[in-house]
Amino acid sequence: MGKGSLISDRNGATPFLAHASGFLVVFFLSMWLRVVPLQSDPILQGYLQVTTGLLAFVFAAVTLVRFQGTQDRISLILGSGFLLSGTLLTASSLLFFIALAVPGGRAAAASHVFAALTVVEVRRCSPGWRRPAAPAGCAD
Repeated sequence: MGKGSLISDRNGATPFLAHASGFLVVFFLSMWLRVVPLQSDPILQGYLQVTTGLLAFVFAAVTLVRFQGTQDRISLILGSGFLLSGTLLTASSLLFFIALAVPGGRAAAASHVFAALTVVEVRRCSPGWRRPAAPAGCAD
């Protein structure tokens, strides 16, 4: 007992061959997919944006519940980031659907106004060079 090796006698080339063959399979599959004609669908893109926004909200909820239980600051930071990204993704996808429905340029102007307001709000709420001792949250 205790005199045998825990590592079995394997050839050192086996992991290299496995990785090389996996790389070749992925490479040739990607080369085959390059010649497949693909038409983009704007509705599918909008649905994908809505889904990723909702998924970001789920991640935000999970991390904020973890923060509530453990009082870990990294969970609060991650939850706030996921909440912000979910809000931006969902709002931009809704503006995307409005842009598809309205033939004029009002939706594009609305999306630019929304992005500018978001940047101003994030800049106002983040502690920076104006108030270095301010807390990280925005209560005012």
